[in-house]
Amino acid sequence: TCALPIWYCIPGMVLAGEQLLQDNPNATEKEIKQGISGNICRCTGYTKIIDAVSSLTTSYTNKHE
Repeated sequence: TCALPIWYCIPGMVLAGEQLLQDNPNATEKEIKQGISGNICRCTGYTKIIDAVSSLTTSYTNKHE
C-alpha cells in the first residue's frame, strides 16, 4: 500500500478556487469550503487546500484591481 497523496483532485481544486476568487475575491473560509465542495480530495482532508485559497484572497484582490 502507498500512503503518499495522489493529487488527483488538484486540477479541479485550482479551477474551483480560481472561479471562487473571480466571483468573490474576499471569500471567507466557509465560502471557500462551499466553493470547492464539488471536488473530492482523499489525500489532505482539505486543510492545506483551504489555506492556500485563503492565502490568495488579498493578493488576488490587489492583482486584479
